[in-house]
Amino acid sequence: MEKNNLSALNSQHDLYLQEIEGIDDYWGPTFRAIFDNDEHIEFKKKLEKRIKHHDKDIERLCNVYYQGFIESVRELLEVRSQSNKLNNQVVTLDKQVHVSAQGICKSGADLLQARKVQSNIAIVIAQLNLCLPVFTTYSKLQKQISEKRYYPALKTLEELEHLHLPHVANYRFSHQLQQNIPKKFSPKIGEVAMRHTSEQIASDPTVIGKKKKRIAPQPPGHFSEEDLSAQELIDFSPIYRGLHIAHVLGRSSTFEIYYRAERTKQARLVLQPPTNMAYCTDATLILRIKDLIMLFCTTLRNYGYSVKPLWELVRELRDHYTEVLMQRWVQVFREILSKEDFQPIEVHDQEEFDHILLSFPWDGDLPDDVTFPYSFPIFYQVEVDEMIRKSMNLLLTRTFSGCLSSTFRSPHVNLQEIIQIIVDTEYLEEANVYLDQFISNITGEESRGVTTGVVQGQSAMFRVAREDAVRQICEKLTQKLNEFLELENYDWLLVEPKGHASSYISDLIAFLQTTFQSFTNIPLEAAQIACRSACEHIANSLFAVLMNDEIKQISMGALNQLNLDLLQCEQFAASEPVKGLQEDTLLSYFGKLREILDLLISWDWPTYFHDYAQETSKYKKVNPEIAITLLEKLKEGDKKTMFTVLKKSERDKKKLLETVLKQLRQLSQIPPGK
Repeated sequence: MEKNNLSALNSQHDLYLQEIEGIDDYWGPTFRAIFDNDEHIEFKKKLEKRIKHHDKDIERLCNVYYQGFIESVRELLEVRSQSNKLNNQVVTLDKQVHVSAQGICKSGADLLQARKVQSNIAIVIAQLNLCLPVFTTYSKLQKQISEKRYYPALKTLEELEHLHLPHVANYRFSHQLQQNIPKKFSPKIGEVAMRHTSEQIASDPTVIGKKKKRIAPQPPGHFSEEDLSAQELIDFSPIYRGLHIAHVLGRSSTFEIYYRAERTKQARLVLQPPTNMAYCTDATLILRIKDLIMLFCTTLRNYGYSVKPLWELVRELRDHYTEVLMQRWVQVFREILSKEDFQPIEVHDQEEFDHILLSFPWDGDLPDDVTFPYSFPIFYQVEVDEMIRKSMNLLLTRTFSGCLSSTFRSPHVNLQEIIQIIVDTEYLEEANVYLDQFISNITGEESRGVTTGVVQGQSAMFRVAREDAVRQICEKLTQKLNEFLELENYDWLLVEPKGHASSYISDLIAFLQTTFQSFTNIPLEAAQIACRSACEHIANSLFAVLMNDEIKQISMGALNQLNLDLLQCEQFAASEPVKGLQEDTLLSYFGKLREILDLLISWDWPTYFHDYAQETSKYKKVNPEIAITLLEKLKEGDKKTMFTVLKKSERDKKKLLETVLKQLRQLSQIPPGK
């Protein structure tokens, strides 16, 4: 019984221990039950026993895991060391990050400031881009005004005022520029008109006396401000408004008549020349005034105004200029002659005697024994007269003739100017008699007309000058003809001709007709020489084109087209462009080319071979070498048509061509004259 009680008590204590081991935080009921049953002494023993049991288990477990524990401790110590090192690195890195962050913050602040500056600069650049065109245009305007290029300045001013200044209206300098812009350019319109006329005359002297040609409007995007006339610079809007009002009132004709009458009165009043133009005695200034008046007259003529009063002024100025020159040279001659006493030369010693003989070629007899003072034999007045005439002749031939020669050869002198120089030399030659009379009046001798040295010498000088001018006319004419001939663009494989002459030939003939019509004032012989030279050059050029080695193939259509061009030239030659030429003179220059084309087009080879080397031959100017060359080109041209060989007529023609070539080669081997 006691054993069973003890077993039950142990079991109860085990339950208490299980509850204590199983529950971590609520042991109150368990301990109360132990104390209520007075089992605490026994339970204490049981508890100690159980503690010992657990100690043994712990010791046993420690013995089993000791090595792992030691390694764990070591690892823990190593971790502590690494953690300290890591902590130091983190502290260092933190300091570095802190320092870097300070730099980044500073850089960020600088960047923010730079962005603000950049934004300000962008704004300034944008504003400057608006201002720069203003400054550039204003500078251009100032330059044009300083250079007196007023018409371009008007366009520049308009661009500145209406295009550029509105973009910078908020700036003070814009208001200053607005205030400095001249609002009226009407006083300078005349200068613009005269400047344009001067430029026209510089490029085409024939514009004098002609109305200004208006250039056709250019397409959009190609507008040139230089094409505007002075009239287009004037604001006619008030007149248009007045005309509109008159039109509404039904009085347009009255307004037009009134306006024309008033403008005519104003023009007559303005164009009234001054009456005190003859006071000037400076020949250079007179020439300058004359040039300006001529330019002014030409400008007015270009715009439809009458300049008759101004022409009277020009004639008056011309007469005054002649008087000024005569007075100047009369003074020079008088000063020279006033110092001469027309007495025998007297010398007082041998040195003076020798000097006279060295400076003046003396052909008279001299005594062997000269006694000083010695007087040379008397110069008769006729000898003095002759010496003055020879000196005058030498002066003119060495100066005026040289100036004319250099003028003719100047590249700036055109054909019309050379023609005018020839006309002027005729008048100068006719004026020789007045120079002879002038010298006679000075010397007291009677005028001997054409027998005098000065008249004969100057006549020869002017004749030589005219011959030189004629040569220059021929050269200038040849240069102009070459400009037309360079436009030649034949299609040498043309199947059919155009039916009319080539455009470059038509333009060339029109130019020659206009040119020779202007030759009416020059000597007839000079005009004839120029005309013959032109026709000869055209004929040689057309022949050279036909015989050009670079042209390897020719068709009959191309020959027929060249024949039409030649007919145009022959019609011009037969129209007597210059009077006095024999009928066949000009046509003879085209004779060789005419025979060649007639022979090739008509294919008249039997006549050619039958009459070869005879004076009466129809084709006596066509030698075999020329014919062979052209037939070879025709032969090559026929090869371009691939189906011609299928036609019997073409095959027969080819055989005939080969036969003709064979006969021509045989003729070419025969020496001339046999």
